[in-house]
Amino acid sequence: MTRPPLWIRRRLDPIELLLRLIVGGVFLDSGWAKVLDPMSFSDSVRGYQVLADPWVAWAAMALPPFLLLVGVCLIARVLYPGVLFAAAGALVVFVVALISLRARGLDIECGCLSISVSVSMQILIDLFLIALCAVLVWMARLRTVD
Repeated sequence: MTRPPLWIRRRLDPIELLLRLIVGGVFLDSGWAKVLDPMSFSDSVRGYQVLADPWVAWAAMALPPFLLLVGVCLIARVLYPGVLFAAAGALVVFVVALISLRARGLDIECGCLSISVSVSMQILIDLFLIALCAVLVWMARLRTVD
């Protein structure tokens, strides 16, 4: 029996695939929810009180396609090292923004996922996703050493 080509085997490692589906799925879910209701997402971005009004619209327009692209690239394992760092970097920015909400005592709907969770729970979810990104980077580095 012949083995599948290396490029297929790399995409089908079951543990890595599961982790990619989790992280990429969250990015896809988040991006799709923002695409479906852009006005609500724009109000959420405005509620953070970090950006002035013209920049709120730019952020509300740019973030959903970015999230969708990162989700697709993670799941398909396309542009993989870069998209892993983009995902982790975005998650770090999201955590910092959420912590700033907590520090300033603002109680808003964060607009992060398609489900409604508290800001504290969203911080924990994002930290968990950052940890999964770190595991995926570690797994990718192990693979390049082989």
